[in-house]
Amino acid sequence: MTIRRAVRSEVESIRPFAFSRRSRPSGPEPENLLRPKAVFDLTSTDTTGWPESRDLENLALQELGHPRGIRYQPDSLGALTARESLASLFFPHDPSRWVLTASSSEAYGLLFQLLCDPGDFVASPRPGYPLVEELARFQGVRCRTIPLRFTGDCWTLDLGWVEKSLKDGAKALVLIQPANPTGWVLSQEERARVLQLCGKYHVPLISDEVFEAWGSADFHSLAHQEEVLCFTLGGLSKLLGLPHLKLGWIRVSGPFSRAQEATERLAILNDAVLSASTPIQMALPGLLEQRHRYQERIHRRLVENRAAWEQFGLRMPPWVQFLPATSGWFAICQVTEEDRFGFDPLLLESLAAQAGVLVQSSALFDLPRPGFVVSLIVPPSVFIQGLSLIHNLLHSFEH
Repeated sequence: MTIRRAVRSEVESIRPFAFSRRSRPSGPEPENLLRPKAVFDLTSTDTTGWPESRDLENLALQELGHPRGIRYQPDSLGALTARESLASLFFPHDPSRWVLTASSSEAYGLLFQLLCDPGDFVASPRPGYPLVEELARFQGVRCRTIPLRFTGDCWTLDLGWVEKSLKDGAKALVLIQPANPTGWVLSQEERARVLQLCGKYHVPLISDEVFEAWGSADFHSLAHQEEVLCFTLGGLSKLLGLPHLKLGWIRVSGPFSRAQEATERLAILNDAVLSASTPIQMALPGLLEQRHRYQERIHRRLVENRAAWEQFGLRMPPWVQFLPATSGWFAICQVTEEDRFGFDPLLLESLAAQAGVLVQSSALFDLPRPGFVVSLIVPPSVFIQGLSLIHNLLHSFEH
């Protein structure tokens, strides 16, 4: 055995191979995540393959055949024609302030690389979808929770915790509005205070607004403000219901010099991956021209299912509350007297499964009370039949 091989063998015996800590599963092992089969799946958020939108999906595929999509002409910010189409349709701003990515999830990764060093932390409200924490962890960044509280008829942001997190050194404040699954959006008071605090402590904002097309009348994008450095996220997945075409974007706003430097640095980071394909970027202007047609199919389901949700909510036992579903694609059912009834946090989900209805547990989103979450874009016939079974089951449980 050579000296080199002997040394290598000794080192390997001292320090065995190990995967990174950031890649560890954060929840149950995959085999424990298998869901039972259900007749009525009220969890699906898949906007592809709907019978009523087959013609539109074929139209989207035709757009991908744009002649300019044949040539590879990389741009570190994304194709100019695509950025111009976004700037002209959504905000009257310079297209040089837009950055195209393959998805909003990739956009998060770029922004965490831009703003954070390993070990830094960002702040984000909970309850909410746990993806932010996961994406931060994959970049070696921690995520500190800011409470989002249900005050009887709406969700409110704990502004005291916002200030504490920013004062303690958060590298960014991450807001998702409309939020998943609560539907929360910044109130006028919250918006003014958040901007004031981010300016005071020099902390950038990341505003994930992928559900902006499905916000309530109270929703106002942060992309228009110029007071603090802000990165507004969007994408085809939720805007047009085309998640498989893989295109997201970042809109940079704020004081000119900071926004300019942020854009230049994002260009460097994005140039290293350039994962947004040329065909989808060339197709974007045509897709955006037809955006109302793509959105209408989703809007019809939302209107019908929200009406059913409201009607079933009026007929539920008094200890079950269907929260208002005015923004986003989701609705929340919660138990209001869990102590009295001795509810296990997963009981409602389990009871629904026994009735052949698949829902998501409130525990997945750190919701404050036991209950479940349903998708509002499943077929209305499935949605109504599933809620009917849950209604009958809960009334039988009461007796």
